[in-house]
Amino acid sequence: MRTHLGLSTAFIVFAATFFGVQLRSSLAQDAPAPLSESATRGKAVFQEKCALCHNAETAEKKIGPGLKGFNARGTFTSDGSKVTDESLKKFIEAGKGMMPPFKDTLEPAKLQDVMDYVKTL
Repeated sequence: MRTHLGLSTAFIVFAATFFGVQLRSSLAQDAPAPLSESATRGKAVFQEKCALCHNAETAEKKIGPGLKGFNARGTFTSDGSKVTDESLKKFIEAGKGMMPPFKDTLEPAKLQDVMDYVKTL
């Protein structure tokens, strides 16, 4: 009987350890990377100027497209053109379609901060 109890206990300890490792691994993959100072400032500007029309947490459309995964996707939804720092800057500055231009609204440092934040989505 004592051997049976030892094997059962060993199995429970093994299973609990395995489950704990899997859970930590899963949580680590879901945790977002910390934002840089620029991206943190950009997030605040995004919330003020962009969040009315764009989701940051999902790809679901509001007025404009959701931006989750935007940088990884690598293309603009409006015309399929490639996303680069320069094309993103021009897009934000000039606007397109229903998106207003922000060239006269955002100073260059804030524009860069927003770009840095959008790249983290």
